[in-house]
Amino acid sequence: MSATFAQSFIEKKKEYGTRNRVYCARPSCSRFLGTHNKGSFPFVFRRRKLKCSAPDCRTVTCSSCKNEVVSGTRHRCQPADVDVSVLSLGQQSGWARCPCCETMIELNDGCYHITCRCGAEFCYRCQARWRIC
Repeated sequence: MSATFAQSFIEKKKEYGTRNRVYCARPSCSRFLGTHNKGSFPFVFRRRKLKCSAPDCRTVTCSSCKNEVVSGTRHRCQPADVDVSVLSLGQQSGWARCPCCETMIELNDGCYHITCRCGAEFCYRCQARWRIC
């Protein structure tokens, strides 16, 4: 196995082993930049600006909305149209979102204690950490 192939394998292993992956916002690049989560597990997700390391790109991507951050302007996350329609459907249907990873969750039956796939535990009714409400 060549050194280049081994390095590529290590990079892909890191990429596919990362939850909440962020890729370069420039469609012609789409390089893996890292993770959205840089806080303390499981309840701190902070918006970060991730700069693409590709020499011919250098695009800055918002880790939260995954859109390009234009230099010299104040960035405000704008959800995609698809996201807005899904969030609207979820709100109308009474679904909850994980306060950690923002995954949409539907409770069909059972108690309000939810353990998300990201490991966060919260109350379905109020989305507070479990045993706080």
